[in-house]
Amino acid sequence: MDPNFDSNSSSSDELLLEQQILQEQSRRIMSNPNTIVLEPDASEAEHIEAIKKLLEQSDRPNNP
Repeated sequence: MDPNFDSNSSSSDELLLEQQILQEQSRRIMSNPNTIVLEPDASEAEHIEAIKKLLEQSDRPNNP
């Protein structure tokens, strides 16, 4: 093993890069006007509304 290799530093760098990538992906998703955000503990009514929006979005490409 390389005596200059710092596994803690490498792991931290990799985790930081992964966090930055995830933040950028999240930003892109959340800035998309078609994004539907639903909390896991949302009410049944909120789940139904989200499903309706998804169905509306899936119908859009088929409509001229």
